[in-house]
Amino acid sequence: MEKIEHKRGSVTLNVNYNHTTTHSLEYNTYCELSTNFRYILRLNLNKVNKNRVNNNGETIIFILKNPSDADCNTKDKTLTRLAGWTYHPIKNIHNFTICNLFPIKAKKSYELKKNWLNLTEEEKKSILEENDFKIKQCLIKHEKIILGWGEHKPLHKKEYDARVKKVLEFEEIKKEELFKVGKCLKEEYPKHPLGMWSYKTEKENFDREKALAQLNGKYN
Repeated sequence: MEKIEHKRGSVTLNVNYNHTTTHSLEYNTYCELSTNFRYILRLNLNKVNKNRVNNNGETIIFILKNPSDADCNTKDKTLTRLAGWTYHPIKNIHNFTICNLFPIKAKKSYELKKNWLNLTEEEKKSILEENDFKIKQCLIKHEKIILGWGEHKPLHKKEYDARVKKVLEFEEIKKEELFKVGKCLKEEYPKHPLGMWSYKTEKENFDREKALAQLNGKYN
């Protein structure tokens, strides 16, 4: 398995809510990653508008599908969308962490499929075990868990659903309240933020038991 590095940096994300005013948000960042995999990306807002009230230090973890190319000093569309959603006056969240079902980096869906299929079963097992360990570490430290992994494509559906089921059955998740943004997609997949989340939409409860029942009914 590739050597995992722990890095710090900063990134500026430009968020536009009404097509007239752009908010330039500066974040201090922390990342655990290797050449082809990213396990954790954490953002802490560096400069807060004096007219904005902090959210009492509320900490959020997002669990998505897979990372693109964002890291400690590089932004992408998903990162900008999450910054816009968290910073919106309705939520006013200043710190958040991103983990993923699959830690493999891919900017395009076909790259995700290709890169994943190129791994051996032993490599997949090792990478996912490390990823699960990282997710569990983050779950312990965060107060709110928001799910947004979207549908399975381009990955094989059965393999994807197995990952979803495993994460939803973590002991660290069982005892926590889970959230999503907007209505679930078909088969209870929580919507991915990119192109799916309105900045104004607030989080709502995710029905873990309903999602697991659907998964269990499919493959039993």
